[in-house]
Amino acid sequence: MFQYRLVNCLRGKVLWNVLLIGAYGLISLMGCSEQEEPPILSVPSVTVTPVRQETVPIYEEYVGETGAFTNVEVRARVEGILLRAEFKEGMEVEKGELLFVIDPEPHKIALENAQAKLERDAANFRKASNDVKRLRPLAEAKAVSQQKLDDAIAKAKETRAIWKGSQTAVKDAKLKLGYTTVRAPISGLIGRRKVSVGSLVGKGEPTLLAVVSRLDPIYVNFTMSEQDAFMMRDLHERKQLGRAIDGSLPIHMFLQDGREFPHTGAIDFVDRQFESTMGTLAFRAKFPNPNHFLRPGMYARVLVLLTENTEALLVPQRAVQEEQGRQFVLVVQDNKTVQRRSITAGHRHGDEWIIDTGVNVDEHVVVMGQQRVRPGMTVNPMMADPEQAKVEDPHSSPTQTNH
Repeated sequence: MFQYRLVNCLRGKVLWNVLLIGAYGLISLMGCSEQEEPPILSVPSVTVTPVRQETVPIYEEYVGETGAFTNVEVRARVEGILLRAEFKEGMEVEKGELLFVIDPEPHKIALENAQAKLERDAANFRKASNDVKRLRPLAEAKAVSQQKLDDAIAKAKETRAIWKGSQTAVKDAKLKLGYTTVRAPISGLIGRRKVSVGSLVGKGEPTLLAVVSRLDPIYVNFTMSEQDAFMMRDLHERKQLGRAIDGSLPIHMFLQDGREFPHTGAIDFVDRQFESTMGTLAFRAKFPNPNHFLRPGMYARVLVLLTENTEALLVPQRAVQEEQGRQFVLVVQDNKTVQRRSITAGHRHGDEWIIDTGVNVDEHVVVMGQQRVRPGMTVNPMMADPEQAKVEDPHSSPTQTNH
């Protein structure tokens, strides 16, 4: 009896374990079934903006070099020893300000000698004139010969000519004495001294002492291709500004560090002919330079208005992407799917690109969220705020060529 009960007990425990294992397996199968169900995918959101069409000005960039509005050479006009330099190099000078002093003593002596000779020649002329007055009535009375009167008249004419020459010599001596003080011919910035104090100057030719430059306004010289020059002329004709390319349109300038010069300039000179070797035409623009910030010899970039694109297609810069040297944008089509478009970007207009090929007006391009989507995907497009579509560009400038 005891063995029978033991066997039944063992049989019950085994059956119970089997039932538990079966229950656990069923639960596990149910869990695996739930994990294998496909997840629900969400549609990514992207920010888009429409392709705009408008008329934009087209600028071209040229490298120019600054030059002084006026350069005046200060030279020694008389010979002598340079005694003093009365200015500080690199500073502003005013017209008429004393710059140099040349030893005046030799020229004072020359003036005194010229004045003494003038007095002698004047006395000789007075005597000869009195002789003519005295002999004329005597010759008429036949008291003296006519020949003697004629000789007296000739002598008077000779002494008069010598007296006039002495007057000129005195003026010349005074002028040379005045040249011993050298003054600024114009107001402007003076450069370095070209000679040292104590040097002999003015011997044989006028010695260059210094250069004074007027820097306000200042010039920027640059060259333009023949094609660009004709485009600018055509723009002047369309705007009825005349065929002459003059100061009718503003010129923008950027310095080497990328800063824009705060004043706009204007073209004030165009050369009379093209340079045949390079096929370029020389231009000169004039800019205000009130604080003398610009100096001659600086390199700068000038932006010149060449033409206008009346049907320009514009997209924000941040919508344009590049891969392996090729540019493209992501376009959201009417069915909300993404399409990749290869584009050709022409000129830059502020913080936008002018697109030559690849998009059409009023199509929508992705400006934010490009990294979350791929071509062919369905997206949820959201219209961008106008300011949101922009991108900061510290060197942004008027519409210019994409170099």
